[in-house]
Amino acid sequence: MIRKITEIIDRPVRDFIYQIIKYIPLRLCVDVGAAAGHITRSIRLAGDSHTEVVAFEPFPGNHDFFFRSTQNLNNVKLVKKAVSDHIGIAEFIVPSVVKGIEPGWENYKGYSSLGHLATLNDVKNKSTDKTVVQNVEELKLRVDTTCIDDEFEGHVIDFMKIDVQGSEAKVLDGSRSMLSKNLIKILYIEWSGERDIIQKLEDNNYQIYDSLYVVGPTSRDIDPFTQIGFEFVEELKLSIGKFAFDLRLVSDNISPQDAIDAVRLKHLGWIQTDIIAVSNESIDIFLNAVNKYCQEKNKPA
Repeated sequence: MIRKITEIIDRPVRDFIYQIIKYIPLRLCVDVGAAAGHITRSIRLAGDSHTEVVAFEPFPGNHDFFFRSTQNLNNVKLVKKAVSDHIGIAEFIVPSVVKGIEPGWENYKGYSSLGHLATLNDVKNKSTDKTVVQNVEELKLRVDTTCIDDEFEGHVIDFMKIDVQGSEAKVLDGSRSMLSKNLIKILYIEWSGERDIIQKLEDNNYQIYDSLYVVGPTSRDIDPFTQIGFEFVEELKLSIGKFAFDLRLVSDNISPQDAIDAVRLKHLGWIQTDIIAVSNESIDIFLNAVNKYCQEKNKPA
């Protein structure tokens, strides 16, 4: 079962998790799908001088941006591999890159947050590989893959963020041993309603919360979303040059899974959220951190 984060945090904001983990001891953190390194930076700054962050990002077009974002931080390591369920080589597809003309993204020419490991459908439609250059509609390249169990055997991960554009289940499969032993304390995972991801976490006794929802709507009409049970937060400008909505799920009459399904059934656009999964051994630590965050947030100015 996925709990609503609004049960424990009043009016959560975007990326509030990086404020919460400031109240949790962090020694080893992992950023899977690091892109330009902004989240890696947020994770590192949430810790102290002993906190280590290992980031994974296979797309070469993002590496310079990553180093720019993290250049003044110690204990940050970039691994130029894709995280999956096995060690090997796989095809990696980048549907588009920033051209430098998208509002708010003028300084990110060549960057992409959309890269993903090839799926079965991608393989069926495979065409000739393209050289990794800027300003083409789709890039295909071969990348090294690794898995969390092999990279971190014998370690405990205090916090792990996963954003890999649809390959999140593969990352969890490659973390099977660590998950079964609750050696990953808190996970923050991009989620688009996949039931198998929730099942993998529940099978390993993780407690799960939702967060804000991002929707790429077919129109700017908010009413269909409020009718489902969402509350509008703000409009976003995406790197692909389009807009999206940040929404909170506030209704007591619908579950996160059903809310996502409703958006799809009504053809209102694409939707995703980030789920927070906390091991049973760490739930008290997490809830204590949430309380401290809420107290600090509600202090009079």
